[in-house]
Amino acid sequence: MKLKKKYLSVIASVFVLGGALGVTSAAAEGTTEEGAVVSEVAEDAVGAATASKITSMKFEGAYPQLVFYRETNLSPMPIKGQYYLGDPWVRKSITITYADGKKETLRTYQKTRYGEEIKIFIKYSGKKSLPEAGTYDVHFQLDKSGKEIILKNGAVVKNLSDMPVITGTGSQEIDVTDTTAYACLKTSNSARYTLSCDPSFQYISVYRLRNGKLEQLKYVEDGKICVLNPNHTYYISARLYSSVLDLDKIKFSVEEVGKIKSTMKLPTSSLKMNTNQSTQIQLVTGMEKRDHVESIKSSNSKIVKAEMVGQNGEVTLTSKNRTGKANITITLAGGAKKTIAVTVRKGTVRTTKISGLPKTINLKVNGRKILKPVLTPLTSQEPVTYTSSNEKVVSVFTGGVVEITGKKKGIAKITVKSGKKKAVVTVKVR
Repeated sequence: MKLKKKYLSVIASVFVLGGALGVTSAAAEGTTEEGAVVSEVAEDAVGAATASKITSMKFEGAYPQLVFYRETNLSPMPIKGQYYLGDPWVRKSITITYADGKKETLRTYQKTRYGEEIKIFIKYSGKKSLPEAGTYDVHFQLDKSGKEIILKNGAVVKNLSDMPVITGTGSQEIDVTDTTAYACLKTSNSARYTLSCDPSFQYISVYRLRNGKLEQLKYVEDGKICVLNPNHTYYISARLYSSVLDLDKIKFSVEEVGKIKSTMKLPTSSLKMNTNQSTQIQLVTGMEKRDHVESIKSSNSKIVKAEMVGQNGEVTLTSKNRTGKANITITLAGGAKKTIAVTVRKGTVRTTKISGLPKTINLKVNGRKILKPVLTPLTSQEPVTYTSSNEKVVSVFTGGVVEITGKKKGIAKITVKSGKKKAVVTVKVR
């Protein structure tokens, strides 16, 4: 049964930054329906009890006014009219004074002595799905008691059209206001660009605006080539992790790339797979340092499915429960393209050769060396085993990477075996 809406009027203590800090009262309206309570203050008896213990809240130091973009930084909260800002003031502190005279100063992401978290949001009651451009007060509200302190005019909301723009080649310094920083990129007649960020991050994401929302298209490693449509508008972003949240600004740089010598090496021109087999292998090497794998596609995903693992040429191949053939096409951002033919048949794929191992290794006592055998075919399903002829001289560790360790002076032979094939490495410990 759906209950009729009821209106609640609750008194909350609000502490406002703007000249002297003072205590004022504010009425908060909410609605209740069956199974839901909407209130801007104490959520329950525990919250009400905690609220009675707090006498004041105070900002420590200056809190700068920050800029937020509608489609990137604002998220609706469960309570209607509230929009989450993340924690852009992560380095700032708030001091809470309790009725017993005790005080605690905590960062905006820390919990209080009563386990409360600070919600940071703005209020908007308009008809748009997101707050319109303008200046808003920022509420720093404890999640259970509803006690809050307000940063007057703390947030400036702007449209994406006001975002700093890089046209073709150029750079923009961006204020850090969230865990993700954005810039607008307008491409020229070129289709290839390098995207970078200072300080450097592992990946930069590329978005486009679609139906009023940002849609992620791809990501590219910092400093690598990115293929984009000429004369289009994109939005690029870098995800800022906790170790770098103390940044005030970051710098995006974009450079148009002309023709490069786009090359790659493939280990083979053909592969064999069993039905219902999945394997992860390194297919591409020898790329120019700015180049990377843009796409890996199968000509027949009903026979073999191909998925990129990062952009360095590693790929996961998954065969289906049917025999047949498919071509795997690898395309680089720089333009190079090559194909590997895959044949799927029933039966275990067996090792025909073991390579990539030296005949002799010299080690010092306690010295270590990683072994990286290469099986032919790369899709072999036969496991690799390692044995030492003298464990007291050389031991073998096979957890994750295969590593041998010199234990004492002497000579030992390491036998590497897969199926009926084997290779022997002589290890001399000096």
